[in-house]
Amino acid sequence: MSIRASSSSNGIRSHSVRLRIVHSTTNTDTHRSRLVKEYVEGLNGRIALEHLPPYAPEFNPVEYIWGYLKHHAMPNYCARDLTDLRQRASRNLRSMQRRGTLVTTFWKQAELL
Repeated sequence: MSIRASSSSNGIRSHSVRLRIVHSTTNTDTHRSRLVKEYVEGLNGRIALEHLPPYAPEFNPVEYIWGYLKHHAMPNYCARDLTDLRQRASRNLRSMQRRGTLVTTFWKQAELL
């Protein structure tokens, strides 16, 4: 990540932040296609693709999110119907978004941080 600051003629400082994004993908043909390679190369290093083994849930932070939801946020929850389940799961996922340390933990567990 790099941050640049500049001053304008009116004395107001502006900042531009450049982030490098790492995107984890499965090693399927679609993720290794010429179109994807050309797109990523055209971004001049702003995105790096990290290919995961074909089946590697231990490297996928989403698996830890679902595990937390299943075992901690909604254990033994018996939904009335699919709508009830979707609403409850969405509410719990939104709650998890506000807990940055929890989400960071999932990335660390997946050894991606």
